[in-house]
Amino acid sequence: MAHNSFLIKGWSLTLLVALAVLPYQCSLYLPLPLLLFVVLAFWGLDGYFLHQERLYRALYDRVRRQNDTDFAMDTQSLKKKVPLHRVIFAPTLLLFYLGVEGVFYFLIIILGK
Repeated sequence: MAHNSFLIKGWSLTLLVALAVLPYQCSLYLPLPLLLFVVLAFWGLDGYFLHQERLYRALYDRVRRQNDTDFAMDTQSLKKKVPLHRVIFAPTLLLFYLGVEGVFYFLIIILGK
């Protein structure tokens, strides 16, 4: 799961840099909401994978404390313990994606495109 998060961050930066450079290369204007949508889409996907990882960690923690071990990988009972919105707005994801969004807004507004 951590590898997925790393790949998603890499793909998001690659795509956003390509979208930011595109207007300068071929006079095609991309609206700011499109860049915001791309950031939010990757942020949600990254949060989803981090959420799944935390669910499985919570499941592992619950199973290791039991005397009779159940090897089922059903995380449904743990979704209240690890809510998705808390994972998406975790400090690590907030810093990365709001930082990326801030840099692009800065570049677009300051550079005038």
